Amino acid sequence: MSIQAIILTPTNENAFKIFQIFKQISIYMKEIQIEILTNDFSIESLKNKISKLPHVVIATPCIVAKFINNIMKCDKTSIICFDHVDELFNNEFLLLFNFVKFC
Repeated sequence: MSIQAIILTPTNENAFKIFQIFKQISIYMKEIQIEILTNDFSIESLKNKISKLPHVVIATPCIVAKFINNIMKCDKTSIICFDHVDELFNNEFLLLFNFVKFC
């Protein structure tokens, strides 16, 4: 199994808001696994979340960039959503570009 969708957002706050909405939706779709990856979590906690192979990952680009080559399996990822894309490109353009190029 692999991550099917990645939602990238520029801030931890936005990630948590999106995560809360997805959690509410997942009440009706219990088989969907959702994880949030931000720098509010320890490295070990992040590795543990990724190892669960969630269907949807909500993350900041920095975190995705840290794990994309080693731990995250995104070979079957078919959806990448950019929240606040104007802010993403202003703040972390190079990390984001490398991530998209890899996938």
